[in-house]
Amino acid sequence: MRGMSNENLIVKLFEIDKQAEYFFKNFRFDNGDELPLNYQEKYTLNASILNSIKLIQTNPILKSKLLKNKATGFWKKISIQVNLAKNGLNHNLPSNERRIKGSYISYLEQGYNSLISKRFGSQNSRKVDEKVLKLLEDIVKQFKSDSPTLIKLKLDSFLEGNIQVIDAESGGLYNNEDFKGLNISTGAIKNNHLSEKEIQQYDSYQLLKKEMYLSNNFYDCFSKLDIEIRIKLLEQFLSLVDLVKKK
Repeated sequence: MRGMSNENLIVKLFEIDKQAEYFFKNFRFDNGDELPLNYQEKYTLNASILNSIKLIQTNPILKSKLLKNKATGFWKKISIQVNLAKNGLNHNLPSNERRIKGSYISYLEQGYNSLISKRFGSQNSRKVDEKVLKLLEDIVKQFKSDSPTLIKLKLDSFLEGNIQVIDAESGGLYNNEDFKGLNISTGAIKNNHLSEKEIQQYDSYQLLKKEMYLSNNFYDCFSKLDIEIRIKLLEQFLSLVDLVKKK
């Protein structure tokens, strides 16, 4: 077709990656916080564009069309098209030749996780460790509530020295100085504290944590497979689900 060589192949091949959409929507940081909605959308766009680049790189016809039958200059051409695509697709991938290549390689190696800004790590990576988790458990027991909002209020009061919290195991009192500098969000509490039922079933809680971890990483690994393999795996998985249901 006349003018085909001037087309932006990235835009032409662009298709929203539904798996990326699901991944970023359900992604949780260690403290329980979600990705802000605008970043969920932005990262889904970025993944979808990188998928377009992969299609071009792995399809000889598309690659030849991009390069106009030349043997070199792939990333220079890609960087130009990525930059032009910002107008219509509003992504925030780098347009610099070296950096877009680096982003693409990281995406191939690490999947969707590679697209999450490192700045989120410093803000959200603090974990509710076992020591803090035990304190939260005892707050739940003492005040007979598993409301994250109430637990947060009681935790802050304890940290400020306004209330005492009993260590259910030893019978002694927690020392708020041992938790100096602790600052966790209601979201972190919601993701990590144990309800009264879960306190009695701690093993079940550990399984839920493992399930969340596996769920967050499943689509990252799954997306790296060829579509034919993904379809076969999904068919096999659904067959196994049917067998379990019948039992």
